[in-house]
Amino acid sequence: IVQRNFTSEFLKPAEVEGLKMWRMRIAHDSKHTSSVGHLSLATRVCQKDMTLELATEQASKLAAIRSYLPWLNPALGQNTWDETLSYLTDGRVMCVLSLITWILAVAREMRSTFDFAFSFL
Repeated sequence: IVQRNFTSEFLKPAEVEGLKMWRMRIAHDSKHTSSVGHLSLATRVCQKDMTLELATEQASKLAAIRSYLPWLNPALGQNTWDETLSYLTDGRVMCVLSLITWILAVAREMRSTFDFAFSFL
């Protein structure tokens, strides 16, 4: 289950390079600024502009990344409770808890091994 669900890449290296090229060449091009507010396409994608006529694929990828790493969301910081929850729900806490559990299991096993070895002395 873990192998199948947690080891697949969300973005392939070619897609990451494509997004970088999109940002450098298209997202900040003056041709794609909004007529109202004169915002660049990159700004509109990052601000979740609902009137995007272009770059919807990039906006959906950004939304997926922000849902996995909510602490990257620039809207946070207004409410400290939301900010605290975002740090607790992004996977880092689960990783630390699993490492602590593993270390405690190994320590218990080593203690049992030493107790068994010392019982012969």
